[in-house]
Amino acid sequence: MTASPTPSALPGTATPNTPPAAEDGCPVDAATLYTALKANRELTNALSAEMTGVRDPACHRGYATGTTIVPLDKADPALVAFKYDRDSATWTALMAGTDGVCEDVVPADIIPKLPGCIGS
Repeated sequence: MTASPTPSALPGTATPNTPPAAEDGCPVDAATLYTALKANRELTNALSAEMTGVRDPACHRGYATGTTIVPLDKADPALVAFKYDRDSATWTALMAGTDGVCEDVVPADIIPKLPGCIGS
């Protein structure tokens, strides 16, 4: 008995198990957000030089938050707000801090969906 050939996708087509690309960038991983944060030199320079990454990413409708990873004995972690640009398929770090980070850069209806934004 011989096995039947495995069906393959035509070049340039998605296989049935491949999810479509998200138009709002969600979900997003911590490494992607850290890359976006490092691309914003002005914002990065205002944060701890000992920052090593971003943790706890949360994403909703093209906006995301993450918390900086820093040595707790040297700096307080900062919340960072990000926005996804669908045209370039990239994330941009908008604002970072420990208070009031989301209120001027994230729409009010999205703030409750992003941990760290509530009460910021």
